[in-house]
Amino acid sequence: MAHMRVAAPPAVAWASGPVAAVVQPVMFWMPMSNYAWPEALRDNQEGMVHQEPAWSTVAAVTTLGAGALRRRRRQRAAARQALAAKPKAKAKVARVTELQDEAPPGSVDSGSAGSAPGSTVGEEVCAELMALLDQGGKARSDAITAIQSSALEFSFDSLACRVVQHAFVVATRGEAVTLVRALHGHVREAVHSQHANHVLQKIVVLMPMSHVEFLAEELAGVGIETARHRFGCRVLCRLLEHHPCEADVGPTFNLLQEVLGNAAQLSCHAFAHHVIECAIEHGDAHQRHWIATALQVNILRTARNRHGSHVVRKSLVFCSTEDQRALVDAMLADPDNILSLAENESGCFVARAVLRFPTESSRLALARLQRAVEEKQTTKKARRIFNEIQNPGKKD
Repeated sequence: MAHMRVAAPPAVAWASGPVAAVVQPVMFWMPMSNYAWPEALRDNQEGMVHQEPAWSTVAAVTTLGAGALRRRRRQRAAARQALAAKPKAKAKVARVTELQDEAPPGSVDSGSAGSAPGSTVGEEVCAELMALLDQGGKARSDAITAIQSSALEFSFDSLACRVVQHAFVVATRGEAVTLVRALHGHVREAVHSQHANHVLQKIVVLMPMSHVEFLAEELAGVGIETARHRFGCRVLCRLLEHHPCEADVGPTFNLLQEVLGNAAQLSCHAFAHHVIECAIEHGDAHQRHWIATALQVNILRTARNRHGSHVVRKSLVFCSTEDQRALVDAMLADPDNILSLAENESGCFVARAVLRFPTESSRLALARLQRAVEEKQTTKKARRIFNEIQNPGKKD
């Protein structure tokens, strides 16, 4: 006997009070001979028996309170979380390897599911590896082993580079050294990469000097170019912050000397000025002196520059007292220079700093500014600076 899947006709149930109607389809099997066919179709019943089973909508209405609905949702969510939390480290690592093998090397499919723009690895692989790294124990070790085999490729990937960075955080020293070796010979490409530069920064921050030297070795001769690069400047900043003066010889020392020897030019560059500022703040006394000496050449131009003004102001805070005085005297060699600074959008910040120095050149510059204000020969910006110096704490 032929059967079909049917259900009772829809019904509507009304309930009073704060209750909600939940429609749950109920399907069951019944002999087709028992189904009451509509008049128009009754004569064609035999022909329809041999077709695909006909569907008829069914609804069984159950009334549940709002609280019961919330409890049911919480229970389902808890069940899903418990299922996801079950340790399946080996299966996950196998799945990661399987997913990696599915995507051809170098292919980029920014529109496919599980991938992100610029990523050849995909969100699913990265999410599973991150979860394994956070689990610790055998799961962490298995994940790092999987990452080590693709560390170079991952470092240049928009999503997987974050996996490599996190691997450095949770890895043992031996595991981290193996990850570092994957970048050997590829530093120049990595510092120009939007993603791999973050991996290099993590290496500089977390690894000892002995495992960071290879960066300086591969960047030798291109230090100035690296400082001027949007991403390369970040790597040099991390070097200055974490390994500024651990030795007076060696690749890192030579690289920093190559960069800081051109401090005057780099101070006015949109990206390189960050490197010079890091050297002033985190470098040793010799490095600060190199910079202060270099800045004295054409100091007025640097102080009026949008980027160079930041370098000059930082020099007036971190350099030695002798170097600070030398910079102020160079800027104010001509008392009229204070007007050029005070009326400039970037130089006005430097003017505020130099006028507070207890030097003869600062005193003469303040007198020149006062005369210009009294004779109304200067701008509103310059008048505001003069009032701030004369009346500290009082707003104009």
